[in-house]
Amino acid sequence: MDLKKSMEKQNDVVVRLAKHVIATVAAGYNLVFSPTPVNVLLSIIAAGSSSVSKEQILSFLNSPSTDHLNGILSEIVSVALADGGETSALRLSAANGVWIDKSISLKPSFKVILENSYKATCREVDFASKPAEVIDEVNTWAGIHTNGLIEQILSHGFTETIRESTLIFANAVYFKGAWREKFDTKLTKDRDFHLLNGTSVKVPFMTNT
Repeated sequence: MDLKKSMEKQNDVVVRLAKHVIATVAAGYNLVFSPTPVNVLLSIIAAGSSSVSKEQILSFLNSPSTDHLNGILSEIVSVALADGGETSALRLSAANGVWIDKSISLKPSFKVILENSYKATCREVDFASKPAEVIDEVNTWAGIHTNGLIEQILSHGFTETIRESTLIFANAVYFKGAWREKFDTKLTKDRDFHLLNGTSVKVPFMTNT
């Protein structure tokens, strides 16, 4: 497998996906969107799908097979997003999670792919009887993998929705980096920040000059 060419194809996919999402957002709205996690989740779904759905996803992701796709995403997860560790000035880490209802039989081979290729947490839970516990577990997972920055991605207000669910996919990215040339707080100045409606507000701008 030519990893460079394969990753270039995946880059094309995420750019195409980003353009599609941006095109659907009404003018005048801000948007923060990361296409790579969507790519990862689609790859996981392809790995566990039947022939028709799998072929459709593989076609969209521009990949000849799930084995090929799993190999690429395994490299992305384990190399491109390798964590520098607590002592590093740069920390970039990614995590994937899958929660599946205990009433669904999960193939052992699929679980191996989740854990080995995607480094994913894979848990069988009771959506119907214990939705609140599922919500707490997913939120705890998010807090751990974002170093406490995101402590809630599911609200207990969605308990009934969770009760009727059978599967949750989630992923998280954590980044922390230090400036190569640090900003002097004494040089911070209030300047105009221009809004989409044509007006402006004063906000503090960092500067090093």
